[in-house]
Amino acid sequence: MSNNILQIKGLQCGYKNFSLTDINLNVNEGEIIGVIGPNGSGKTTLLKAIARLLKPKAGQVLFNDTDIWHLAQKELARKIAVVTQNTSVSAISVEDYVLLGRIPHYKKLQFFESCHDIEAAHKALGITDTYKVKDNPISEISAGELQLASIARALAQEPQLLLLDEPTSHLDIGHQIQVLNLVKELHRQMNLTVIMVLHDLNLASQYCQRLVLLSGGRIHSEGSPSDILTPQLIHQVYKAKVVIEDNPLTHKPALFLLP
Repeated sequence: MSNNILQIKGLQCGYKNFSLTDINLNVNEGEIIGVIGPNGSGKTTLLKAIARLLKPKAGQVLFNDTDIWHLAQKELARKIAVVTQNTSVSAISVEDYVLLGRIPHYKKLQFFESCHDIEAAHKALGITDTYKVKDNPISEISAGELQLASIARALAQEPQLLLLDEPTSHLDIGHQIQVLNLVKELHRQMNLTVIMVLHDLNLASQYCQRLVLLSGGRIHSEGSPSDILTPQLIHQVYKAKVVIEDNPLTHKPALFLLP
């Protein structure tokens, strides 16, 4: 885990009323990085910049030493997969929804999926435990199943980097653990590099190797969960008072709110 798969250098991007400023970040191949910070700090904006959904006003995002804006769209989609908060649902089946992840791999004048495309989609359905609902309409499965199907579609792209924007939002605690256990297992099996935005700091502590704390459109600090999740930093950035103890099983920081 020594090679930089992603380098962000002096990035500035955003919107009329908000901008990320002077973002510098190196991501090693095979890391699980959690992006945390208060609402409006720029977490989703950062993911959009990495996914080439927002053009920089200054700076660069390099994937394997190549500026992402110099890559063809299909080439980028074969390297980076994104799972957003809002999944557009329709009448297509779960299987067809996951097969959409194969489009970046279509050859010139290919209009239908190949045997390899179907095999890749079925593998992704199996890994995410959604094969059992593959024939169901995507609009009729549960929120947890939909999140897993979205990850399956991303895996069908066979990416090197997986971006997850609040993958546990609107899920009950059982589905939250199921989704993040899956992410951890994908990382272990495939050496997949993962960057995910998380609001729940306890989940970020347990599942991420490194945390990037954003505040006001800038990186406030980065480091291990033990480095970042301290009462002083949480109070400074979130304006909240917490007590932090070691989780007795994982020995990672566990946060307790003070009323």
